[in-house]
Order: sequence, then C-alpha cells, then structure tokens
Amino acid sequence: MQHYMQMRMITTRELLGRMHYSLVPSERDFMVDACDALYRRAHSRFNRHKHCEDILEEGGIELLLDVIKLWTQDEVMVRAAVRALTPLAKDTGDEAEHILELGGRAIMDEIQQLHRQDNDVLKECKQLLNVLTKKGSAIAVKEMRKLMVAMDYIKNQTLINNLLGKEHGAMSVADEVKEELKPHLEDDGEKAAKMKHGDEHDMLTWLYTLDYQKVTVTIAAHMSRYHSELSVQEAGCEAWQEYAATATDLRPVLTSGGCGAVVKALEKFKAKRRLVWKGLMAVAQMASHEILCSELGKRGAIATVVDMFHTYEHDVPLQQQALWSLDALSTYDTNVDRFSQNGVIPILHELLVVIPKYGKKQKGSAKDKKKADKEAKDPAVAENVIIPYRLRKLYTVAELIEGAKPPKPEKKEKKKKLELRPKPKKTKFGRVGDDPSWKGEAEGLDLDKGSEVEEALKNDKSMGNPYLSKDGKTVVNKGAVVPVNMKGS
Repeated sequence: MQHYMQMRMITTRELLGRMHYSLVPSERDFMVDACDALYRRAHSRFNRHKHCEDILEEGGIELLLDVIKLWTQDEVMVRAAVRALTPLAKDTGDEAEHILELGGRAIMDEIQQLHRQDNDVLKECKQLLNVLTKKGSAIAVKEMRKLMVAMDYIKNQTLINNLLGKEHGAMSVADEVKEELKPHLEDDGEKAAKMKHGDEHDMLTWLYTLDYQKVTVTIAAHMSRYHSELSVQEAGCEAWQEYAATATDLRPVLTSGGCGAVVKALEKFKAKRRLVWKGLMAVAQMASHEILCSELGKRGAIATVVDMFHTYEHDVPLQQQALWSLDALSTYDTNVDRFSQNGVIPILHELLVVIPKYGKKQKGSAKDKKKADKEAKDPAVAENVIIPYRLRKLYTVAELIEGAKPPKPEKKEKKKKLELRPKPKKTKFGRVGDDPSWKGEAEGLDLDKGSEVEEALKNDKSMGNPYLSKDGKTVVNKGAVVPVNMKGS
C-alpha cells in the first residue's frame, strides 16, 4: 500500500528511473507494484498517449522485457509485466514495432511454454500476441514494400561490385559522412553524422548493407509468421515476383523456401481473387528461371494452378493468367511429365478440341443465355482465353483425346472367405459318428448294412473273431469284454 501511494505521487519518468535502479531479485515486490502502475497509466483514459510516449522514450519497453527475463519462473511478475506491455502495443505510435524488434514474440512463446499450466499467464500472453500479430502484419507489409523498392538498387550495386570489385564498388553513405566530418569532429563523428542527416542516415546505411540473402530471409520469415494475414501474403507474392524479375542471384530463394511460400498462399486463400491473381503472376515470373521452375514443380505448383483454373471457371482473365503460369512451368521437362498426373491434359483437351468443335458449355441462367446470344451475333465481343503456343504444341490431338479419358476403374478382387479351420480329409473307413447306422441303443452298432468295416470282418474268418456270430453276422455289444487273445484255438 505504501508503494502504491508513493507511485501515484511521482511522474512516469521518475517511476521508470526507480525501476531501472531496482532491477534486482531483492526488489521483487516493488517491481510487481511498479508494473501494475505502468499498466494503469498506459491504460488510463486521460493522457494515455503521453504516458505511452514517456514509457517508450525512457526505455520502458526494454525494462519490462528485462523484468520478464529476470523473473521468468515467477508467474506473478511475468503476468504483471506482460499485462503492462499490452496497452503499450495497442498505442498508435511505434511501440508495437519496437516490441517486435526487441524479440517480444519469441519471449512470449517461451513464456507460454514455461507457464502452460497457468491460465492467467496464458491469457495475458495471448492478448499481447494478438495485438502484435495485428500490428506486426502492417509492419511486415511496410517492410516488404521497402525491400521491393530496394531490389533494383541491390541489382545495380551487385553488378557494379562484380565489375569493379567490392573495394571499388559501393561505399556506405554512413562511412562517407564520417570521413567527411572526421577532420572536424574526430571523437564524435557518428553522432554528428546522425545529427546532420537524421533518419536519412539510418535509411541509407540500411540500404547500402542489404544483400539478396537478407531480402529473401525477411520475406520468407514474414510470410511464415503471418500465414493467416491476407495483406502479408499478398505483399509476399508481389515481393517474390519482383525478386524473380530483378534479382541476379536466385539461390537464396531456394534456401529460404520462397517457392513453397507462394504455393501455400494460393492454397490457403484460393477464395481471394486478388491474392490468386498476384500468386499466379509470381508463379509465372519465378518459373521463367529453370532452377525455380524445377522447385515449383516439386512444391506442387502445377496442381495448385490447375485448381485455380477450375475454381474461377467464369473468370476469363484469371484463367488466362493460370494458362500463362502453366506455359512458364512447361519449360522444364520434368514438369511436362507431371502435367499428365495433375489434370493439365483435360484442360488443353477442352480448349483445343472440344470448344473449337462444339462451343462452350451453356449454363441455364438467363444471364448466361443472354451473353451467349450476344457472342453469337458478334463473335468479336466473346471472351476467350488465348492458349500459349508452347502449350498448343505439347500434345497431339490423339494424345489429348486419350489423356482426357477418365481412368478405368480398377477391378476389385473377390475376397476369399477365411477358413479358420481346414476341412478334414475323408478317411478310408470313415470316422466315429459318420456311420448312419449308429443309434446309440443297448444292442450296439449294427454293421450289417453294407459298411466297409462289416465286409472286412466277414472276409477275415481265419482270425476267429469273437465278434462274429454263428450265422456270420457281426454284433458289437455295449457291455462286451474284448478278450486278450484275438486268435482262435
């Protein structure tokens, strides 16, 4: 309570100053109250923006992240610090961008893993991550747009460096400024340069230190991190298209997974026409390079483009863009082999064989009939796709007709009945119980009805069998005792 009253009487800057001096384990209770005080000021209705600016200028965001790192296992302290960061991230300034630059997302992921059993901590982390994702996506789009502008410079600078050598190529503007100011301010040339050029100094320094590897890694990381944000995926597709059009080194695209990122964006947002258009343009541009054409085929780009063609069956411009993408993909021989497995031949069969001979399929709606009548009167207004020359020459008419046939249904093999126990083989003299003459009565078993046993016993009279009666009949009595010696005297 005493800490609470003291904090209410001091300014935000003074509170942050005390927190910087109290960043030790022994001041844990004070830091918990101080984090709560920062949350109340950043969340208040009055002077909220002014408090957030003071916290940002005095290093409050760095301080709160240091608090989380110092007391990572303390759920009370972690919850208080994360709770204080959330209203800062929601502010209209650069707070969210600053949190992301300092690795705030990775820290939140670590906290969620450590305190996965604490619902209160997970709730606060989720709220902060939602804000960072929403604002971070806008920041990611802005950064990718900036990279697209810088790609042309990187291309020119790379060519200059390759032609003249790196030592005679680009020299950082920051280094030039420092060299210019060095005779006058030798001890503080960097600070003087920043004071003279301001943000321009930082921007040019960033530009002159860019390379293709940094560009591709940044684009791929943004598309992977904000995979559910439509704006980020659109900007990413544009960035990959621009990279394929201007870059001189395409290996970083393979190492960063750029081809797979475009295919995933098309599959996830197939209902968004603008993204599909940009994604197909990116595929067409990237496939113009053999190394990327091969990688796109491996990543399933052919099946995805075919799916887009069928999804937008009434959108002629988008179907045309899909055909340009297939045309670019057909420059690699292995991709041509994949065409027969991914539904490209039926599309070409319809465009090159069916439509020229029978015309387009007519739908039943009045709008479609009216459009068909208009096209019949004036064929010039008909919207038809243009089949690229390379696709026209890929297959003959016979191959298209054969490839468009539906696959034959596989014959199902008849399932054999499982025999858990094999049938017993029939013995020569039968088995006990198989003889229909068995009655189970006291007189015993009558073997005089043509059985094989009876005939055998009758024919063996020399044995003096006691089971033979005087008249030659064989009778086995139930209570009979078999003598030891079976032979007669």
